[in-house]
Amino acid sequence: MNNNFTGIMFYCKVREIRLLLNMNNIMRNFNAKQYYKLFEDWDDPVIKSHEKDEFKLIREIKNLEKKTIIDLGAGYGRILKTVSPLVKQIVGIDVNPEMFKELEKRANVYPNVTVLKEDVTYLSKLLKARNIVVHKPLLLCLQNTLGTIEGDWQKVLQGMKKVGKKYQGEIILSLYRQQALRDWGLMTYYHGSTMNGEPDLSKCNFDKGWFESKTGYTSKWWTDEEIKKLQELLGGENLQEIKTAQYYIIYLKYS
Repeated sequence: MNNNFTGIMFYCKVREIRLLLNMNNIMRNFNAKQYYKLFEDWDDPVIKSHEKDEFKLIREIKNLEKKTIIDLGAGYGRILKTVSPLVKQIVGIDVNPEMFKELEKRANVYPNVTVLKEDVTYLSKLLKARNIVVHKPLLLCLQNTLGTIEGDWQKVLQGMKKVGKKYQGEIILSLYRQQALRDWGLMTYYHGSTMNGEPDLSKCNFDKGWFESKTGYTSKWWTDEEIKKLQELLGGENLQEIKTAQYYIIYLKYS
């Protein structure tokens, strides 16, 4: 057995152990049916507009039919129905066990979709370990997934950048803005309190864009200064930005 294969097998085993340990500590007790009922069926104009802008941006990408999309924090598979017919392949990655059940179920409907129950903070390693070949991929981190990562969000961005630069890829990063947390954001968390828990106002910091619920659910909303730093960290060529009072979408590429 060569050293490269041994290293990959060791990595897979370490990831499996970490995931099993984390399952008992996941603070987001989300399940797909509950999430869909609370948010996807909710006629909130901001959520609908955000989703519309994300999909519009994806559809307008050149040579989309040749792209492999890597969806980080894929959840229950929100984008599959809309995006899978438009692209060569989708690789959906999510670590939440309840969400992954639905993601896996939906993926079975589409022959060009592969799903991984993995931690997105180890993107480059897990793609190598699973022998997933990508060329000029489109990496997605949508609906403020970065702000709810159970781990180091900087590692997530660094991993996206590493894969993007190595394979001449593109990135769409979609964030919630700090200035919207106190009003619209808080309203959405009260709406979803049966899932994310009631807001703990004593632990929320609206000026810094920090939300925390009484059940320990946390979410980071980004200041303009932080968004600028995120862009600097990612580098690449900035192709387009969509900015509203509530959200910020960045589209960039590496060459």
